[in-house]
Amino acid sequence: MKNTVPSIVPGTKQKFIYILLIQLVTTGSLLASVANNQVRSIDEVIVRMGWNDAPIEEAFKQIESQTGFNFVYTNKELQRSQKITVDKKRQTLYDVLVAISSQAQLEFKQVNHNIHVKKAVKSVT
Repeated sequence: MKNTVPSIVPGTKQKFIYILLIQLVTTGSLLASVANNQVRSIDEVIVRMGWNDAPIEEAFKQIESQTGFNFVYTNKELQRSQKITVDKKRQTLYDVLVAISSQAQLEFKQVNHNIHVKKAVKSVT
């Protein structure tokens, strides 16, 4: 019995060291991939899209499909019959949303990969 215990311990140490090294390498690569997957700001995203008297939901769907952002809104916030016109040219997503905002009286706020939509607050002068 005394001879078997010392022979098990060195093998266990070696396995433990291998497992620890594998965990360190795996954790390092996971952290590196998370760092590369950071969210870009809407003023960094360049798009080429435009609409002529199109429903606002159509614009949102097209933006979602081309940029990876998701629009978050309630039915109360969005007038379903609202139509928008935006010139089709190369521009930032921020510029597109400013154009939509001025026509539909909406405000946009980016939170990670989501763009929250709400009615614009009317300022009292």
